[in-house]
Amino acid sequence: MKKECCGSENVYRLNKIVKEKFDGKVFYKNLANGEWHKLDFYQQLANIGSEVSRARLARGKNEERFWGAVTRALELFNLTLADRRWGERRKELCRAYEMFCDAVLDGKEYGSDLEFLDRYFMGLLPN
Repeated sequence: MKKECCGSENVYRLNKIVKEKFDGKVFYKNLANGEWHKLDFYQQLANIGSEVSRARLARGKNEERFWGAVTRALELFNLTLADRRWGERRKELCRAYEMFCDAVLDGKEYGSDLEFLDRYFMGLLPN
C-alpha cells in the first residue's frame, strides 16, 4: 500500500509483517483479476468486514486463522482503495484501513480495537 494514501506508520508496519509471514501470497486471485471491481461499494465493505470479524474471533485463539484473516482483510482493503469508483469515499476507506492496522497492532496509535471495527462494518450492511 502506498504510504501517501493511508500514511499511518501502522499501515506500513502491518503490510510489512504480513508480507514476511506469507511471502506475498495472494489469497483472492479471482478478485485481484478484476472480479472485485464488479462489486458495489457496500458489497466490497461487507467482504472486508467478514475478514475483520474472522480476525476478531481468532485473535488469541488461533494464530494461523488470525493472521490469515488479517492478510485477507489487507488484501481487500487494497483492492477497494484501488477501485477508482470510490474517489469521494477514499478518505473514509483510508481511515478504516488505518484503524484496522492499528487494532491489529494493539491499538497503540488510535486506541482502535477489532470489536469496534466489527461493529462499524456490521453497521454498514443494509437491513
